[in-house]
Amino acid sequence: MIEGLYLAWRHFTHRTEMQRFLEQCCWGNNRRWTETEEDQVKELHALINMLFKPQLKVQTRLVSHTRGNHSSLRSEPSKLSLVLPGADPEATRLGIVLAAVGPNQSIRNITPSWEDDLECKWLPIEEGMGLKIVGKVAKLSETEHLEVRVLYYSPLALMTGSATEGSPVVGGKMGVRYLIKGGKITVHSNEDGPLPSDKMLIEQPVSNKKLQPERTA
Repeated sequence: MIEGLYLAWRHFTHRTEMQRFLEQCCWGNNRRWTETEEDQVKELHALINMLFKPQLKVQTRLVSHTRGNHSSLRSEPSKLSLVLPGADPEATRLGIVLAAVGPNQSIRNITPSWEDDLECKWLPIEEGMGLKIVGKVAKLSETEHLEVRVLYYSPLALMTGSATEGSPVVGGKMGVRYLIKGGKITVHSNEDGPLPSDKMLIEQPVSNKKLQPERTA
């Protein structure tokens, strides 16, 4: 557990976010949280969210579209990569929703096509350890964009063997939410309000069999 925390800390120390947390935590000069039990829980969750926040990357493809005599090219997602800091393939609890969102907030569940053929690799030690998962994104219509919601249960709970349905989720109750339009990814925070894809339930976590890293020669 200590080794995992150290590696995560080492990987993120160069970031302003870590510097800000150290200033605001119980050791800092600009404390944000008090000694109350409620604030101590908030401080722990802030640390979990910072160290273990999933990182999302998208690969795009160019798609030709013809309307009448006019042709145009647009960029749409082709593959989605998810980096899970601190993840262990045997114990990680991961829930995810990929939704194609169209006009009038219509939603289409395209999660199964992403999960069907996942590629999973270990993160190298210098990147903080964990897993990198890559899957294909189903084709979107011209008017659709992609919304992704990730429920990644706290690796701290996994390290201590106490992970349950009630364990902290990185990012809070709704997890971490992303808007993807073309190749641009925007993190949608809890303060930004609801998204159409919030209506879609994550009925079961991704199978641990699908999270097994590829064997290298």
